[in-house]
Parts: sequence; C-alpha cells; structure tokens
Amino acid sequence: MASVKAETTNHTPKELIETNKKTALYKTVWRWHFYAGIIIAPFLIILAVTGSIYLFKPQIEQVLYQEFYEVNPQ
Repeated sequence: MASVKAETTNHTPKELIETNKKTALYKTVWRWHFYAGIIIAPFLIILAVTGSIYLFKPQIEQVLYQEFYEVNPQ
C-alpha cells in the first residue's frame, strides 16, 4: 500500500476565517433549501396528482360512466 502524506497547510487566520464563513454560509443555504423542499413538496405532489386527473379526465370518465355512454334501446 502506498503511504499517504498529510498535507500541511500554512493558512493565515484571516484565510481560515474566510473559509469558515463560506462553509457556514454554504451549510445555511442548503439547510434553508432542505426546509423549503419539505414545506413545498406536499403542494407539488397535490398539483401533480390533480393535474394528472385533469389531464386524463376523458379516459377516466369513459371507464367510470361506461354504462351511461352505451344505452340499449327499449
């Protein structure tokens, strides 16, 4: 196996603070993105289901009301 050397970095405290700020901002943005997804997802699912029902309405009605579309004369 090859040995892995740990890189030694000589960052200044200012660079470390900037890196920490960027990391914190990145994590905060993704946390809010996750919460927004959790809140919005049920609405999108409802829209998808009702939109599909509306899209396939003629086919659904044909199956549901087949006895009313085909009438035997008496």
